[in-house]
Amino acid sequence: MKIRINFNYFLLSLGCLLLLSLLLAPHTQPLQGAIPPETNAKAIGYQTEFGPIGTGITVFKRRVLNSRFSSDTTLLNKEKVEQMIQPKGTRRFDRNFWLAELLFIVLIAYGFGRYDSITGFIKKTGSLKYTYHLSARFIPWLTAIAVLLLLIGLVDGLVFAPIDAKQKDAYRIIFIHVPASSISLQLYVFMALMAAIGLIWHIKIAEILAAAAAPLGAALTAISLITGSIWGGGTWNTFWEWGDPRMMSVLILLFIYLSIMGLNSAIEDRRTAASATAILTLSALVIIPFVILSVNYFNTLHQAQTQIFNKNSMDPRMARPLVIMIFAFMFYTAATLLMRVRAEIIHSERNTQWVSEEAAGS
Repeated sequence: MKIRINFNYFLLSLGCLLLLSLLLAPHTQPLQGAIPPETNAKAIGYQTEFGPIGTGITVFKRRVLNSRFSSDTTLLNKEKVEQMIQPKGTRRFDRNFWLAELLFIVLIAYGFGRYDSITGFIKKTGSLKYTYHLSARFIPWLTAIAVLLLLIGLVDGLVFAPIDAKQKDAYRIIFIHVPASSISLQLYVFMALMAAIGLIWHIKIAEILAAAAAPLGAALTAISLITGSIWGGGTWNTFWEWGDPRMMSVLILLFIYLSIMGLNSAIEDRRTAASATAILTLSALVIIPFVILSVNYFNTLHQAQTQIFNKNSMDPRMARPLVIMIFAFMFYTAATLLMRVRAEIIHSERNTQWVSEEAAGS
């Protein structure tokens, strides 16, 4: 098969992205500081600053700490931790990080170069009939992979993962709580993207995807709240705290999902309903960064973000089943979403000839 690429698009996008990478080049610097002894932790990590290469200018920065700052009885105030740790040592250009950025940039530029092919595929998948038949091929594979990963992850997490020194076996609910929480946030971003595409370009399949994603997101958010409450009952001796920013923001996310579903079902005309729910979805998108950042910028009972690939933060034997469960939830969500999309397509196209032929053939 001959691959066609538009070199004008490719070179233009590559040049713009390379310039951006030079203006936001990564520089790393070690973090050190003294942490109170009751936390049994050392404040060692690193700070990555993004700014023009070869200068001391910082556009924005992020910090990654290698330890959790909590004891058996108290949680250390995160603002206090920030005051205790300071960058020490030489600020170095992170070549490996930048090379990874370059690889990503080349892939994006290649995508722009194949603009004509990509837009042709989008137009093709815009056909509801084509999407209906294409999704039928993926659903069995996605379901099989999801079930397999779910079995492996549960056995690994419940049987082979070690007991936590503080929470004992109660921590194992993390293998359900974290995947549900993570996918519920990702699904809302996906839903907002589809809503924007449907609102701007009036692509019907995007509207259907957005509508089909809402009930799944609501279910995952509810699972996140329930499992988090159960986990909190054993860890913090309270199932719910109304003043906790993370708990309340996730509860608001659930209400947003339910509001989108209610608005979509309340309007009879499907295109009008899609436009109205798209506006609501995009307006409420601000809740996602608030949920993610709530544990970093507010005093909350919820622990800091789980650093799965940091062996100082999480035992690799615990991280392995957690990663497997996250992928299991991803594949399950994708399979379920396609099933709902097929049902939505049949409902919206029920008066067309091809649906009548499908019904007669089945």
